[in-house]
Amino acid sequence: MKSPIIHTRAEVFILKPEHPLGYPFPVLKFPRFYARKDKDNVFICKAHLTMDLNNPQHAGLWNPDDLPMTGGTDPYFWDFLTEELLKHYPRLLDSSVANDWVGYRAEPRDYMPVLGPSPIKDYVLAIGAGGNGVIEGPTIGRDLARYVMTGETSYFIERLPLARFDDPSKLEKVHKVTW
Repeated sequence: MKSPIIHTRAEVFILKPEHPLGYPFPVLKFPRFYARKDKDNVFICKAHLTMDLNNPQHAGLWNPDDLPMTGGTDPYFWDFLTEELLKHYPRLLDSSVANDWVGYRAEPRDYMPVLGPSPIKDYVLAIGAGGNGVIEGPTIGRDLARYVMTGETSYFIERLPLARFDDPSKLEKVHKVTW
């Protein structure tokens, strides 16, 4: 079986507001970008669902030897971000860029993790959570521990198996899950 995992670009800007915020900065999670406080600055990155997976600028195969050691964000991303901030949070447009970088997320094309049994005997999977692994990790760990110890499958293990990539109709069902 071919691995269903691909890499998506996680382009990030650390914005330094012109004036100290002076208030607790909320976590902003719009469909097209994500922002949170980062010390006195604002961490902001593009959301998964805005990516065109057929565009190598967003995702796909990449050669780690070709990646720059620092920076690496493309000009298109700043244009994208400027448009989004103008619509949702224009005050941040008065910020300067304190830092920028590109990381890569490992995830399946449906952006949902792969959990549970693998084709290798006694080997279980917890892969492909992408940028959400930190958030999903405790639930994934709890469910996989229960599965390994008792064989009991959880709601998520039943709906996010590796086998879902064998049958495209199963992928359709994953997107219809109400979280």
